[in-house]
Amino acid sequence: MIRFYDNKESLVDVRVYCPGVKIMIGNERLKKEKTAFVRIGVAKKLQVAQKLLPKGMNFVIRDAWRPAYVQVKI
Repeated sequence: MIRFYDNKESLVDVRVYCPGVKIMIGNERLKKEKTAFVRIGVAKKLQVAQKLLPKGMNFVIRDAWRPAYVQVKI
């Protein structure tokens, strides 16, 4: 059994917190969710890493926090 715990970090909208990041989590999910959410700690690290990328390059989010309906489907 794998034990896990919630670190209580809030979720933030990647489009708001990291505007240059592309979100490609799948059309079905984007129709319902409109964005991707990550923990604030992840978003802060993503902001720093994004500034280090060469001009014209972006990160792409292919998966992030998953709502219950996605977890059930998986």
